[in-house]
Formats: sequence, C-alpha cells, structure tokens
Amino acid sequence: MKNQLRSSVTMNGRRMAGARALWVAAGMKPEQMGKPVIAIVNSFTQFVPGHTHLHEIGQIVKTEIEKLGCYAAEFNTIAVDDGIDTTACFTHFPLATSSQTAWNTWSMPTRPTRWSASATATR
Repeated sequence: MKNQLRSSVTMNGRRMAGARALWVAAGMKPEQMGKPVIAIVNSFTQFVPGHTHLHEIGQIVKTEIEKLGCYAAEFNTIAVDDGIDTTACFTHFPLATSSQTAWNTWSMPTRPTRWSASATATR
C-alpha cells in the first residue's frame, strides 16, 4: 500500500476546490497537483551579510526539486547576526539563538503540517 502524502489532504475531493485554487494561485502547475509539496526553509535576508547568498541557493534548491515534478515553496526563518545589531538581548548569545533556530526549523516537519518534506538553507 502506498503512503498517502500529507499534502494530499488539501488537494483531493470536492471540498478542497478552494484549497486547490489557492495552490494554483501560489504557482502550482497542474502536473504538480497531487505530487509532494516540499517546503524550503531559508534564512536569507539582506540585513545579515553572511546570509545574502542564501536567496540564490534557495532558488537552486527549488529548481532542482521542481525538476523532479514536485512543488517547492520557500519561506524564511530567523537570521541571526553576530555583530550588526548587538542591542537586542538575544543577540548577545548568537550561538544559542542559532541552535534554537535550527532546532525549531528541524522539528517543524514533525508538527501537523500540510507539506510532504522540508529542505533547510541556513548558514
């Protein structure tokens, strides 16, 4: 028996016509409907010099996933800087904050989500 994709809950049946319309509005092609939805978690930002290159990497990852016929969508997560803004209390502990961000990002797919997998692009 084939495992059902978590994302298929939002793509199958008459009751999910509105959700399918939203997938199409978000850029999903008809041939990607019913295929795995892969979330790309990226810490790209223009405010952290060490993260500016991650936009291009995220786009490369998205292209490669879509070559396999899947649907890939990218969203951002926190980007911790070691020096530009040291006024906030959490920036005094960049390694601890980075570790917490990595843990939160890693544990997100285990929560009840509607994507099939995730890929992470962090520094």
